[in-house]
Amino acid sequence: MLDPVASDVEGYERALDLWQISGAQKATARLIEGLEIAVHGSTFGVHFLTIIPMFKVTEAYDLARPVVMMRRDLRPGQAAATAGLGAHGVTVAASWSAPFAGRFEEAYELRDGGSTLEVTSTISVGTTSATTVQVQGAGPC
Repeated sequence: MLDPVASDVEGYERALDLWQISGAQKATARLIEGLEIAVHGSTFGVHFLTIIPMFKVTEAYDLARPVVMMRRDLRPGQAAATAGLGAHGVTVAASWSAPFAGRFEEAYELRDGGSTLEVTSTISVGTTSATTVQVQGAGPC
């Protein structure tokens, strides 16, 4: 589960503010308590775990080609996303157009022999960016 001590909680809040999402969406984002990640064939999947079992969000990225997906901020429109395997894990990037045009880049890295997942996220909206690091210890990953 998410390690609030090792994670950049203040940076996460700055990223949520930068995204200019609704109060309800911020409250839901704060309920994320962990991630499950998996690679099946050429698909990298990220499942966001929350304290509300009925709230399930899973993103799927193709490691071989770009995909079109819903925007994370749930605004109208779509995001164009890519993913790739790197030396230390998987990187994903997505971009979207107005309203609030922007992009995010994330690096998912397993550390400590696979017992720790570290996710570094940078979100950019317009000319402003925020970076945060979330650390997840033993548990789903």
